[in-house]
Amino acid sequence: MDILPVLRQAWDADRELLENVDDLSAPTRCTEWDTRALINHLIGDNHMFTAFAQGAEVDFSKPMPDLVGNDPKASFEQATKNADAAFTEPGALERTWVMPIGNMPGSRALAVLLTDMVVHGLDLAHATDQKSTALEALADGMYGQIKGSIPDQWRGPGKPFAAEVPVPDDAPGHKKLVGTSAGTRTRKKGNYPFSVGR
Repeated sequence: MDILPVLRQAWDADRELLENVDDLSAPTRCTEWDTRALINHLIGDNHMFTAFAQGAEVDFSKPMPDLVGNDPKASFEQATKNADAAFTEPGALERTWVMPIGNMPGSRALAVLLTDMVVHGLDLAHATDQKSTALEALADGMYGQIKGSIPDQWRGPGKPFAAEVPVPDDAPGHKKLVGTSAGTRTRKKGNYPFSVGR
């Protein structure tokens, strides 16, 4: 599967949501993240994966800077533009990217970024009382691949994920994806936002 065209669809859907964000202080279902921090995460992920694609090092010991600025949509747009340029450099997706969760080909790394753009895009839609049928459709198709992929040692206080949130068996795939891969995240606002395994 060619991930980049699908990632672009997720970017487009996230941009549409950002057009209608009025209250950056609104709470989200990501524990300890308000809407501004959630958007900062979306932007930061694209900066990080751009660095991974370019072979640059990312210092996770430093606090997360404010990447939102005065125009969240413009900041996200610039981050995705830079990411797209890095991902389309000759050989970028064939090279091995050095990442905290393990080294992997760029094409596989993009699947990690895609999942984050979809899951946290749905979080943004929820926080801002919006609906994204595009993200829901992407998530419906991704759930079967993500289910069961997050090990128990990554869940719990101080870890990337809280306990999995139970979702009815007959729920649509996008709700199951949020329940298994997101739920009530337990990250602190100041930490550099990298989503392990999402």
